[in-house]
Amino acid sequence: MSENVLEIHPNRLNIIRRIVFISCFLFLDFLIINHLVLNKQDTKGVVILIFLIILLTCVVYPVLLSLFRVNHIIVDLNTHIINFKKLFDSQKYATHNITGFYTTTYKSKANNFKGVILKLDNKTDKELAGQNLQSIEKFQNYLFEMKIPHLGEKTSFFPFRRP
Repeated sequence: MSENVLEIHPNRLNIIRRIVFISCFLFLDFLIINHLVLNKQDTKGVVILIFLIILLTCVVYPVLLSLFRVNHIIVDLNTHIINFKKLFDSQKYATHNITGFYTTTYKSKANNFKGVILKLDNKTDKELAGQNLQSIEKFQNYLFEMKIPHLGEKTSFFPFRRP
């Protein structure tokens, strides 16, 4: 890491855990579908198995979505350009485009993760989750140093929760 760059690395261990979790559930879905096809269940059995597939999919969906959120932040301390990297995407914002930020806590079944919700000048919000980032506190400290207003606490958007 360079002196002129603040880098918040991905929380690789947590990301790997979620990938393993998703893989196990997809394998379980595969076994259920395989059982359906090979055993030609009666109608009641088919309905139960389809219900299990839907239930498993509903459990996996939020975990899968979390993998597509920001997982790496690079701040150029000279230009104050912030690069938010996702799995297949990257977005850059200038620090002066951030009008304020909220702190948040995302409560999963396994843990509570701190996060930051940035309020941008184009009237949109960008949530940064601690479950994907190693040290959200470093980024929070940067925001305080840049005198970006802390707007208080806000409920996490994710998953399925909009303010």
